[in-house]
Amino acid sequence: EDLRAAGRLGNAAGDPGGGDEEGGAEDGHGFPAVEFVHGNVLTEDWGSPDIVYCFCTCFPQPLVDLIELEMLARLKAGARVLVVSKALSNLSQGFEEVGMVHVSQRHVAGVDRQLSARIYERRAGA
Repeated sequence: EDLRAAGRLGNAAGDPGGGDEEGGAEDGHGFPAVEFVHGNVLTEDWGSPDIVYCFCTCFPQPLVDLIELEMLARLKAGARVLVVSKALSNLSQGFEEVGMVHVSQRHVAGVDRQLSARIYERRAGA
């Protein structure tokens, strides 16, 4: 509920939850239906999602830049992107950083590590 109140959850049309533009499909708990796509982000057909989660800890910045260009081509205005451990270069000013959170991740040695997660929104017309 806190994410909805902060305006960070919902679809690209600005719906704060409870349905999508195509007909209000829900997951049984009042949230929009979610589909996870696992594969090569540069070659997989992942359509034009409202929200993209990208855990980039092990990605070199040139790969993050390629992913950014792919998202720029696919995402509609208002779509949100959560990038963990890296930042978008914002090569064409197509994304606006709208927030950042810090998350704790436990590693094998039992050591907690703080990771930054940046939240971006796809700008219109870029």
